[in-house]
Amino acid sequence: TAYNMQSNGTYGMMMGGYQSNATPVDGLAQGYQTQIQRFTFAQTSTRPTDFGDLQVATFYQGGGIANASKGFCVGGSPATGPSYTSKIESASFSTSSTSTTFGDMSTGASWPSGLSDATYGVYALGYTGSHNNTIEYITMDTPGNAVNFGNLQHTKRAVGATNNATRGIFWGGYSGSTWYNNIDVITIATPGNATQFGSMPSVGGSWMYERQGCSGNAS
Repeated sequence: TAYNMQSNGTYGMMMGGYQSNATPVDGLAQGYQTQIQRFTFAQTSTRPTDFGDLQVATFYQGGGIANASKGFCVGGSPATGPSYTSKIESASFSTSSTSTTFGDMSTGASWPSGLSDATYGVYALGYTGSHNNTIEYITMDTPGNAVNFGNLQHTKRAVGATNNATRGIFWGGYSGSTWYNNIDVITIATPGNATQFGSMPSVGGSWMYERQGCSGNAS
């Protein structure tokens, strides 16, 4: 559970996570995972196949960031070491291998929520030991550290995220005391603060966070 997931339209990849069942599932023992699994959208009933490994076994890491050639794993809670990692890893959709180090977030965080266009990967930072409203981004073809993009409207973690070719959407989230139902929007190619797009139909309850989304053709 709580694995990273992204796609390039042809392949989808699931990275890391935590296997909670005491009985091995798909050959994975209970605990933090490094495994990368890949599937194609043409598949109907076959299961994802092993496709490499992350460098760091993590869960609650950020997904949703990908371009045509690779997917990214952002932050998360590692099996050993600090409570939150700042590591950004990338993995090829076409070649099975161990992920490579791309760069670092501004600080270690869990529950980051990502989205992307063809050039930039953008994520809400998540939980760093405290809640925040920070948004950061990377240029996916240029390895390096993330830089500041702007801010969400509210301080929170575990927001949902999706995008089309030009705009990104963040919604919901939890501050530790407040459930949010607002929907924020950004223009992916233009750093700046998120603005109000709309609202979810109701407020309150755990369904308001740790929820992700998808979109149709990005064009």
